[in-house]
Amino acid sequence: MYKFFVIVILLFFINVLPAQKAFVNEFDSIIINTNQQKHVQKYYNNIYKAEQFIIEENFDKASEAYFEAFKYIENPFEVDLLHALDCEQLRKNPQKTNVKFIVKKLYSKTGEIPIMFTEQPYNEVVGINELEEYVKNQQHSRDSNFIRKIEYFHEIDQGIREEIIAEHGYPYDEFYKDTIQYLDSINYFKIIELINDYGYISEELIGGAKNLNSIDLIIIHNNKRKEIIPILHKSVINGTLDARFFAGILDICNYKINNEFYISQSVWFINEGIFSSQKYSKKQLAKLNKYRKSIYLDSFNTFQDKIKWTIRNPQYYFNFATMNNQMYLSDEEFYSIILDNANKKKSEKFLYFKSDEQEKRILLRAKEWDLQKHNENEN
Repeated sequence: MYKFFVIVILLFFINVLPAQKAFVNEFDSIIINTNQQKHVQKYYNNIYKAEQFIIEENFDKASEAYFEAFKYIENPFEVDLLHALDCEQLRKNPQKTNVKFIVKKLYSKTGEIPIMFTEQPYNEVVGINELEEYVKNQQHSRDSNFIRKIEYFHEIDQGIREEIIAEHGYPYDEFYKDTIQYLDSINYFKIIELINDYGYISEELIGGAKNLNSIDLIIIHNNKRKEIIPILHKSVINGTLDARFFAGILDICNYKINNEFYISQSVWFINEGIFSSQKYSKKQLAKLNKYRKSIYLDSFNTFQDKIKWTIRNPQYYFNFATMNNQMYLSDEEFYSIILDNANKKKSEKFLYFKSDEQEKRILLRAKEWDLQKHNENEN
């Protein structure tokens, strides 16, 4: 059995990996040359307007922008519905009909009324009993067969790891590592086959955005593979899969334009709750924004502004799919980045702090570290 696993994995590395660079160039062309759906683009345009109004704390305008967006696709994405619900509750005159619309759309995905309606202030706008009566005849769109298969793949993914760790400890030895890789590959292609059978993927089909995490996890465990990207891309273009979730998948798969820089929302969580992202030249930025626009993403500069605001206002989360990426640095690496950030001309990264006070405090420590290092070198 061991030899069988080794042969399968060797064939994978011999036949698949050399094709990855060719795939990237081909998919670059697919992204740029695929025609967008105008109604889907209008959806995202209004969503991004709504997010800007939230930043400005103009919740009436934000609510209006969300409901303008909801005209353009049948099933708005869960993160946008939840933000629209917050805006409705915070605006001067909450509209009960708007709240019911949002709950109806969320119920169509999950088969549940959002839990916040059991608490104030949400149940002051519409009571839980009224909502239960409102949705009792509402049909949800979840496909139990699709969900069962995804859950099964997830159980295999986690079960084999838990079993091996329980019996043999961690890290895995080479034999069990090969076994896991083999099962990961099977799961990966089974998911591709499943999505192809249905012809698309959506939050409604899979039972809500949280269930996309199972697919996300399996892709993470196959992050050198690219075969699933064009399949998900079709659903993004047609408006059934959130482009911002897809952007995170591109990051997970290490997809880069011309093998040069990330198209998507490449952001790293580093020491002490600071977020870091790469700076681009004007030429790179122009190209990056062209590709981002082709899959309905907002400009990279706008995205950067939202990150900075969200870090200081964590009650909102504009679906930055990869903001949980963690990269813990040594003191030398961390303080060097902090000092470079203070010297804007030298800095190669954007850093986002939770507060101005945090930035000042950490910069002071970095300077003390640098002085101590200088003194040690002199001695």
